[in-house]
Amino acid sequence: MNVVFLGLGGNLGDRLLNLETVTGLISRDCGEILNRSLVYETDAWGSKSNNKYLNMVLKLQTKHSAQNLIKILNSIEESVGRKRSADRNSDRITDIDILFFNHE
Repeated sequence: MNVVFLGLGGNLGDRLLNLETVTGLISRDCGEILNRSLVYETDAWGSKSNNKYLNMVLKLQTKHSAQNLIKILNSIEESVGRKRSADRNSDRITDIDILFFNHE
């Protein structure tokens, strides 16, 4: 089994509901959530957005490889309405980042 830390965030829509929805989908599709951080509100940086982010971190145990996990996470983002743009720092409903995969 692999231990993974995921960063979740978003600054559009019902931000808390979006985090809860994504957390449920990760639990269903990716593996067992071992721990979760508190939810933090942060200013957007790297963009001109005035929308504040809600962010949290999950510790996950998964059988998936890093390559397979990122595909599943991208699919989860799309399923809740994430629209990717050329601007990496654009507003978004959700964003899921792999922070650590085992010790990588």
